[in-house]
Amino acid sequence: MRCPHCGERDPSYLEVMDRHYRGGMYRYRCRVCQQAGDPGEGGTFTDLTGTLFDGSRLDIRSLWMIVETFIHQAAAVETAGEVRVNRHTEDRYFRLFRAAIYQARPNGPLALGPEDIVEGDKVYITAGLKGRAGRQPRAREPWRRGLKRRGRGTWDSDRVPILGLLYQGGEVRLVTLRNVQTATIRPVIKGMVRKGARVYTDSYGVYHFLGRAGYQHATVNHSAGEYARGEVHCDTVECTWSWLRQAIRTYRGVSNVYLPLYVAQFEFFSLTATTPATGAR
Repeated sequence: MRCPHCGERDPSYLEVMDRHYRGGMYRYRCRVCQQAGDPGEGGTFTDLTGTLFDGSRLDIRSLWMIVETFIHQAAAVETAGEVRVNRHTEDRYFRLFRAAIYQARPNGPLALGPEDIVEGDKVYITAGLKGRAGRQPRAREPWRRGLKRRGRGTWDSDRVPILGLLYQGGEVRLVTLRNVQTATIRPVIKGMVRKGARVYTDSYGVYHFLGRAGYQHATVNHSAGEYARGEVHCDTVECTWSWLRQAIRTYRGVSNVYLPLYVAQFEFFSLTATTPATGAR
């Protein structure tokens, strides 16, 4: 046990005030804070102090079930009845969880040297300004279910591009982009993949800078029916897109304002394949 106010861990300075505080939670007092005149409720705290649930009025059972439904990537509107809370309450907690995951996502290098292999690919997810998400102004008609546009997508066209970088045998990083242009993806790749690493992509021209930038870049030409050439392929990261689409589809329409949070949630929960794909289709 640790006091969230001063960090004290010595049990002789921490005492239980109430074992049945608000639906089964313990309430504690820190004598160090109390003697120092700490304004934080006189040095008292609960099991939830300093967490995302700090100040919540829900009981432990409801909070636990909200966490369970989030882990199973369920939709708040479908599970609120089971948890016995208003769907807006559950959705608010889901948004807090996603924001916490987004803020804590890794930002260090994915690949470090010439022995490392990274697969790169992109996908477009349909997501627009749905309702009043994020209180953003909307200068067009409401987003319609089933919106589809042909061609390259952008943030403004409601077909939001997502760049995937997958380290073979390791983790995957998914980055929501405003567009798919070299100037947009270059800093992303340079920040996540060290020069000298092997990077496998399709033959789309936006990746052509990789060879000049010091990477061992190899491509497969999908338009010519080529999906693998020896060890060169990007099948593993491409398989990620079907799972991502399925996960996003669960929520029956996601605003582009919150799409990066949903993508971060999927990245956090996804289990990256540990064996490189064979390239067969």
